[in-house]
Amino acid sequence: MKNLLKLTAKCFLVCLPMIAVTVYLRWQPFNYMDGEAPYYIWNRDQARQESETYYETLILGDSVANSAFLPEVLSDGTLNMALGGMTPVESYYVLEEWMDSHPAPKACYIAYQDLHLQQDECFWPRFMYSHRLTPSQSLEILACARRYDCSGITSSAPFSDFLSYELYLPNKYMTSLVSAGLKGRRAYNELVYRINELHRGRYIGSYFQDYQEGTVPALYEHFQIDPMIDFYYRKLIGLCLANGIRVRLFRAPMPDNSICTDSYREEFWAYYDGLKEAYPEITVDWYEPCGTVFFSDAVHMNPRGALKLCEEIKDRYPEDFSGQELSERQKEGLNDYIRYEKLPDQLRPWLENRDYILLCWDADGIFPVGEWETVLPYVSAYYGNVFAEGGLQLALTDDGGTAEVWCEGMEEPVFWTRPEPETFSMMVLDPERQVVHWRDFRRDGEQYVVCAERMPE
Repeated sequence: MKNLLKLTAKCFLVCLPMIAVTVYLRWQPFNYMDGEAPYYIWNRDQARQESETYYETLILGDSVANSAFLPEVLSDGTLNMALGGMTPVESYYVLEEWMDSHPAPKACYIAYQDLHLQQDECFWPRFMYSHRLTPSQSLEILACARRYDCSGITSSAPFSDFLSYELYLPNKYMTSLVSAGLKGRRAYNELVYRINELHRGRYIGSYFQDYQEGTVPALYEHFQIDPMIDFYYRKLIGLCLANGIRVRLFRAPMPDNSICTDSYREEFWAYYDGLKEAYPEITVDWYEPCGTVFFSDAVHMNPRGALKLCEEIKDRYPEDFSGQELSERQKEGLNDYIRYEKLPDQLRPWLENRDYILLCWDADGIFPVGEWETVLPYVSAYYGNVFAEGGLQLALTDDGGTAEVWCEGMEEPVFWTRPEPETFSMMVLDPERQVVHWRDFRRDGEQYVVCAERMPE
């Protein structure tokens, strides 16, 4: 008996380090998980926790859907629950979880890039890694994958992999733990979580990651869908319709240099016409290509592209988005995007029909602000080569070297020094009359380049 106790104690001591590591992995995910994990954890928290806000419109899908929708622009009751790598398989369970904790939304907008209709490549490295799904949901997916022989999900030892993730065993997380180092990743992951909260789920293509010259255009030759993914796609639609949710399926815009064959269009519409025949209540929209300035890469829209698309969607389906007044959190989200917009000719769409004020100091007449008068009623006054809204108080020093800017709502005036020769300066005031954009630009051929950042620290 004494020997058995000694052996048990020794075994416990041998296992103690692994137990300690596993407990740490379970309770401190932000300390070591990679930079993608906070998005999935935020999504899980939103789906499972009750909310004081009634969300009338949900966005579901993969990174294409995530990048294409700005809740700040659509309505205060819109939430972007799309995730990178998500297929209809995971989307079904996200909506199912949502329905357990929230009232049914009025509409769901659903979109996927072709890759995530053909295979589920992110089930293990993203959804299992971040524990986005419950154990019962994951087991149900594994059982279905075995039935359909879904190669993206089935593995040589799926049950062993499942247990390793669910028990937070080091064989699945040691690489992340070592990469995090002694400093850890908590500060970064918490920041990512807060930014995701600010933009209510949108994170793909944020902060104007511009389309890079030399990017290989996407080629669309054939449309295909995996049988298991098709099964869950129909389950997802059925879940929506059973709860009185309007279903908006859409083919997100692609860059105008993409190559899309006639056979692809025929196969795409053959599949989606079949869905419309099976579910007559749904709508399916194909949004036409647009310029690369609206994309961060060959498939994902950047914020200015998402803004363009969201304005079009609001015009097409106004019944899905209520409330015209901007809420405080909508303003905060919009301000964050405006702050990072570095193309002066792309500022106008962010401000149009919203209570923002644009000022431009262009002493050398570089930027055609005067042309905006026909489309921007608030670029109406002209004084000493400073363009601004007529209600503003602008005072230039005698030598024209400084402008004092003030309007009702500002705590104190802003002093604006004259931009350098051959440059111009732009300032944006938000509805609370705080400066949210302030940069100097110069012209470089057909483009405008930032030459000075004026925003206070």
